[in-house]
Order: sequence, then structure tokens, then C-alpha cells
Amino acid sequence: PGATLALLSPSRVSAPPPLTSQTPALAAASAAPAKPKAGPLWIFEGQVYDLLTLHPVFAAKIEFKGLSGARRAEAATDGEGGYRIVLPAVGSGGYQISVTHPDYLDKYLDEITPPFREVDKAQRSFLAHSASSNRPWIGKPSAVTKRDFVLIPRSAKP
Repeated sequence: PGATLALLSPSRVSAPPPLTSQTPALAAASAAPAKPKAGPLWIFEGQVYDLLTLHPVFAAKIEFKGLSGARRAEAATDGEGGYRIVLPAVGSGGYQISVTHPDYLDKYLDEITPPFREVDKAQRSFLAHSASSNRPWIGKPSAVTKRDFVLIPRSAKP
């Protein structure tokens, strides 16, 4: 009863103004992002598993950092503890990584020879208390570099 509904006909609705050099903010927002220059790429893949149980570690976060410590990329492990990441090749120092997971210490051990899977549990438990020594992550252009490593469960703390 007291309210009136006003309808606009299409002829009374105006279109937005076209982008011009007079509207730089709008023009910049609609511009396509610049593509990075292509260069050599390094591909890393592997498996992350528990040092003591040898089970795969799901949802471990792997951060790849440059020598300056600046974060460059991140990957997460799948249900089988696997990961794969493609990164721009960097200088001779390669990448450093950090690995985090709520159930594990924030350090990792690179795969050894013989592999951890061939070492008995008593020796693996001893290794849980050793200092980690991690090699830089250096890839090979156009080739996959396989890097498996183990995480140490928080329950293994001395």
C-alpha cells in the first residue's frame, strides 16, 4: 500500500564508461600479468617417510628457499608421502628446504646408503638423535632429480 516500486527500462540504464587513458587504475587492473621469462627448470620428486615406522608422511609442507633464506616455492606430500615440484634453476648453491608437519621435528635426514628401509629399527632410532646434515638441492636441467628423505617423529625426542 504505501511502497512504490520503480522499474527502470533498458533505455534508462547506462553502460559503464569505456576504459581509456583517463582511467589508469581500471586499465591496469584489467591488463594481463606479464609472463616470466622461461629459463632452465629443475624438477624434484621423491618420497617423505617416517624414520622409525618407515610409513609415508602425508601433508608434510616442504618450503624451498634461496641461499638468502627467502621462500621461493612450496610443496606438500600426498597420501603416499610423495611430492613433485618444478622450480627455476638457480646458481651453484641450489635450494635449501625446510619441512614442517605437526607430528614431526622440524628437521629431516637425507636418504642414506644403504637406504633407511634397509637399516634395522635400532640403528634408525639411534639416527633419530643425530644432527641432520642436509645437502643443497641442486637439479639437472630437463631431468628429474629424485630426493627421498625421512622425518623424525616428535615422540623420538630424547
